[in-house]
Amino acid sequence: MTEVAQAVPVAQGSRLFSRSARELTEYPDTRTRAGYLALTVLVTITLYYLAYCGGSVSTLQLADLHMSFHFLIWTTAIGNFVGAAGSFFAGITDRIGRVQTIIVGFTLASVLTLFALPNSPNRWVFALLALIVGNIEGIVLVATPALVRDFSPQTGRAQAMGFWTLGPVIGSLIVSVVGTWTIHGTPPAHFWGHEYVIAGVTGVVVSVIAAVFLKELAPGLRDQMIVTEADRVLVEARAKGIDVAAALRNPFRQMMKADVIISGFAVSVLLLAYYTAIALGVIIFQVIFGFSLHQANALGNWTWGTNAVTVVVVGVISDKLRVRKPFMVIGAVIAAVAIVLYLSRFGHQASFGTVAFLVSLISFGLGVAYTPWMASFTETVEEHNPALTATGLAVWGLTLRVIVFVMLILAPIVITSVTPIVNFVVRTSPFTATIEWAGTHTAFIAQVENPANLTQIGKLQSLQASNPAQMNAIQANATDLATLATYSVEVSAIAAHPTLFTQLAAKPTDTTLQAQAVAALGGGSVGQQRLLTIASHSNQIVPALTYAKAHPDVVAFALQNSATLTWATQHAALLAQVKQYAPELTQLKAIPPSVLAYANANAASAVKDEKAIAGQMQHWYWLCFAGPIIFLGCVPLLRGRWSPRRAKQDFDAHEALVQAELARLQVQGAAPLGTEA
Repeated sequence: MTEVAQAVPVAQGSRLFSRSARELTEYPDTRTRAGYLALTVLVTITLYYLAYCGGSVSTLQLADLHMSFHFLIWTTAIGNFVGAAGSFFAGITDRIGRVQTIIVGFTLASVLTLFALPNSPNRWVFALLALIVGNIEGIVLVATPALVRDFSPQTGRAQAMGFWTLGPVIGSLIVSVVGTWTIHGTPPAHFWGHEYVIAGVTGVVVSVIAAVFLKELAPGLRDQMIVTEADRVLVEARAKGIDVAAALRNPFRQMMKADVIISGFAVSVLLLAYYTAIALGVIIFQVIFGFSLHQANALGNWTWGTNAVTVVVVGVISDKLRVRKPFMVIGAVIAAVAIVLYLSRFGHQASFGTVAFLVSLISFGLGVAYTPWMASFTETVEEHNPALTATGLAVWGLTLRVIVFVMLILAPIVITSVTPIVNFVVRTSPFTATIEWAGTHTAFIAQVENPANLTQIGKLQSLQASNPAQMNAIQANATDLATLATYSVEVSAIAAHPTLFTQLAAKPTDTTLQAQAVAALGGGSVGQQRLLTIASHSNQIVPALTYAKAHPDVVAFALQNSATLTWATQHAALLAQVKQYAPELTQLKAIPPSVLAYANANAASAVKDEKAIAGQMQHWYWLCFAGPIIFLGCVPLLRGRWSPRRAKQDFDAHEALVQAELARLQVQGAAPLGTEA
């Protein structure tokens, strides 16, 4: 195919990083294309990891940079608006090429994430840097799927787009997984920068790999529509006569078609639930359902892991059946039902497993609908002009970003309680769990903090620290010591007159011995009563006396601290709770007084806001529910069959047309065609 390759216009130069060195003049075979597609997907995944890495530490970020929730939402919203401009700009990659744009933007985003973002001195600098990264993401959002389209025939388009869709999905999954691995307990607020450094290092490594290995098709090859792998011979032959300039004239005017614009809008509103999960997922899991930051990231693993598997598997099945629309309908219906089930749990207790199942079901439905849509959309754009794939994707990217921008602006309006409740969570972080525990144990804490009880608890702790052996012995022989304390006069008299009481035990009816014992016990009626006490409780007093003789040091220690030990006996239930909740009490002491005062002053309103936000989030998710419904109405606009049988008939007709065109070109001598398909 040498003559065909020479016929394709190629810029001069052969340097590694020049555009000409990156342009392929022959359509690559399956293995080579798979390599380029894999590298494109890797770049996309890493870029979305960079863009979303803050999601795993959003509450820490707010606290450390002193950002309100409103400030974060506005920054994210404006970032999406700037990203829309980036999507618009990326349309010119139909003219200037895809790869150079991707590599330069991706490298810049990686460097910013590694060095600049985690070292932002304040929220304004962070916001500015985040806007730059958002603009780059908008460009790559268009350039990378355009590159995927270039390397994928229509018969394998859904699989290829399924792998490309792994970009945002696996990017989100990596954020959750890394967060789960690296975030434990209650990290300090400044810890958020740690996640950006990990993402930045990853980005720099992948950008170097892409700079060395990533390539793209020359304009004459990419500006044609390829249905099957066999079309590569015909494409190379036709490349000789392609008028690239004419195909690229008035690009956006050519793409302003109803099916392109409306379907781009429809899929954008379908993805409202997806972008809600990205922007508010961690906050919802923590505030609505009361999960920890670690658990919130673990739920993200379920969300994005399910979606990642779904988009690939559905892409393979869609290509095998050669249909897209049935999958779009099935996925949208599943997503709609799952959203309703999910929003019904707001305001109610839900286990980790229940929430994990529901968010996974939403992700599954979106994945079933989205991958076939991407394939069908690019095929629809190709029907209008295959040379303007990036422009068509730019129209969609612009629409998507504007929809997300509007969504983020509406979020604080619909969910009015989110700002005070998030501010409460941020202000009390990393003490949220302890403060919530204190709120449910107010009576116990009041008992512990009672001055009299606090004094005795302190004395007990001091005795345990300074005399552990005696305190352990007292605990182990509490019954005998309690008896000694209760019958201390009787025990003292027996200890002072051991012979008398031994004789009396042998002759209990001896009146002389009885009179002597009464006198030893204080005389009179008091002495008589004490003697009766000894007689009726001898089974307790005798063992206690035996213990006292064997352990005089323990008894002396107990008598010396009898007031404190007696208090301990009377408050055994309270002391058991103190032992049970020792870690929580220690953490409660560690909370700064100002934070504790703020929490106490605002706890009631926070509880009220938590109840209100559940209802408001339900309203928001009804908006998300409208997304799949609107999407269903726009499915018929896109290219493609509903029936696998009709799709196969189209495929067979296309194959016949290709063979006829190849025969015509061979007869006319248009190009020396190879025999390898």
